[in-house]
Amino acid sequence: MKTKDGYATVTFERGTVKSVSGQQLTLIEGSRKGPAYKTVTLTVPTTAQVRDNRQKATLADVKPGQRAAVIQGPKRTAVIARSNP
Repeated sequence: MKTKDGYATVTFERGTVKSVSGQQLTLIEGSRKGPAYKTVTLTVPTTAQVRDNRQKATLADVKPGQRAAVIQGPKRTAVIARSNP
């Protein structure tokens, strides 16, 4: 991502929540119908914006089995989780 000071790294991870422990969020990446191909554990800062089914939430509200996306930029982190239909 280009900024006025140069370039900044922005990461995007998404998958199914495997576990949440403290500020650690573990995702299983892969399609819902296909096999998982990677498991990642992310450290989510306490200042992160967390949404669970479109409602303001905390990381502790995110539960295993939900689909989630984590966007991490230089100044902000967002976690967007939703229950599978």
